[in-house]
Amino acid sequence: MKTLFATLCLVFFVSISFAQEEKYQYLESVKVGNTVYQLNYLSKDNSFIIQIKLADTTGKTDEYGWDVDKSVLAQGIVQTMNATFSEDYIYDNLGNQQNGLLAIKEKVLQRKRDALQEEQRILNDIDNAEDQYSGRLSLNETAVIRKINAHKNCKEGSDIQVVKSSLDGSQTIKLNRALVQFFNNKASSIYVEATYKNERLIFVNNSFSVPLRWFNNYGMRVSATTSNCQEIWIDYNDVFDFQSDQFFNYSIANDQVELSTETKEKSSQPVVQRRFFDFFTGVIYSDVLGLNSSNSNSVLNAQATLLVPMNTRNWGEWTATRQFIASVSVALNNSFEDDTRFMGFQNNENVNEFDLYTKRNINADIYLDLISYESKGWFLNTSLGYKGSYYRTGYRFTDVTDNLDNVTEGQVFTTGHGPYLNFEFRPQNNFGADVNFNYEFFEFSDQILLGETDFEDMVLNQKGDLLHVKANFYWLTNPKNSDGGIYASLGMTYHTGTDGVFPQLMVGYATNLTSFVNRFRSNNTPKEAAD
Repeated sequence: MKTLFATLCLVFFVSISFAQEEKYQYLESVKVGNTVYQLNYLSKDNSFIIQIKLADTTGKTDEYGWDVDKSVLAQGIVQTMNATFSEDYIYDNLGNQQNGLLAIKEKVLQRKRDALQEEQRILNDIDNAEDQYSGRLSLNETAVIRKINAHKNCKEGSDIQVVKSSLDGSQTIKLNRALVQFFNNKASSIYVEATYKNERLIFVNNSFSVPLRWFNNYGMRVSATTSNCQEIWIDYNDVFDFQSDQFFNYSIANDQVELSTETKEKSSQPVVQRRFFDFFTGVIYSDVLGLNSSNSNSVLNAQATLLVPMNTRNWGEWTATRQFIASVSVALNNSFEDDTRFMGFQNNENVNEFDLYTKRNINADIYLDLISYESKGWFLNTSLGYKGSYYRTGYRFTDVTDNLDNVTEGQVFTTGHGPYLNFEFRPQNNFGADVNFNYEFFEFSDQILLGETDFEDMVLNQKGDLLHVKANFYWLTNPKNSDGGIYASLGMTYHTGTDGVFPQLMVGYATNLTSFVNRFRSNNTPKEAAD
């Protein structure tokens, strides 16, 4: 499954170029007649093209499938030379020079095989890479009691004495064991068992998750209540010690660490570092509404998402710049053979600006959570953030004249930006969900001239902004053996200029849901922690 996921990410990011520029690679130099030509090649999934270059002049052969006969390819190269460089070679009269041309196909095939083997080697390295460690987490033997209060639920008139004092650090509590579960670079669950005056106390972070940096800094506290109604407060910096193997490395894999002061060996454990590809997920999904041939929804789509937890500043439940998300989606059925997937128009016709969104074939988004609030009891993070978007949309312009219709096809680019409100639901099971509300300032960001007509000023009409409402759902299908699962999304976009609505219902498979599903469940978790 890691290989499938890595393949999706590599192929997806390498193959998508916003400029869509063809990049030829050098193959070899061949001598035909008395002239030496440079041959380059462009390799595609099912075909290839040979480029012939002499000084600053280049020519290209037709596009050939991989099953083309080697003699047909050789003759095509000679024909391209004749047409491009005004030569007059006759293939059948080239004698021994034919052998070099006949070998071209096999050399291109070998280059493709070498590239596939190198890609497979990289993927194998990813799959078989040993775990790297961010550092070592240790449980201290004692922790200083920072504050003792009367518990708020103490009964009035109780004869139980509650100590209230500004402690000087002389009072401590004995630590016995701890269980820490990490999710998205935070300790989402912390269970600490301690002894105070022969009484067993349980400290659980019921209010907020704790970033790892607070194990080395004061400011994150947790409390437990004694039988005589004393509320004991300790700081996580007194409980734990994190020694980083690398300078300020707080990138932690979603994992669980159990510590005990019973022995020195049990009191300290290495913490696994999160791998680079753990931040990515690849999704192949279908927009079910695209099954209606009259809709512009794309039936088959591919998406790659990068989620980077940041947790720059924390104040209890509040976090500044909690995470950064970058996502790229591609409509795989985006050819000009399907008139619902591009904008088609003629002379003196206008294009609805909303079509730039509904018929897009590439969509890139960047999200930054500016401020977040954690409602831990609801497994919920509520974030206010800002989003930037990029869209690419195909068009076909037909210049109708009395004699001949001239057709121009191309791509136009649009950008957007605006605030969003996101509700992120991450219960500790095999399910996760997001609900996002986003207002987007929608702007055409290209310069296209169609003859003497400016695309933006003369063709686009009914301009406006976008309002997005979207709910995403994630399910792990086989959590014991795989990080992949079902991805589903229900969304609607409203365009203020046209009052148009674009619904989407997407279902697919995601290769890596470790950033979207908090699925820790351990048989070693004490009952008090679960409660």
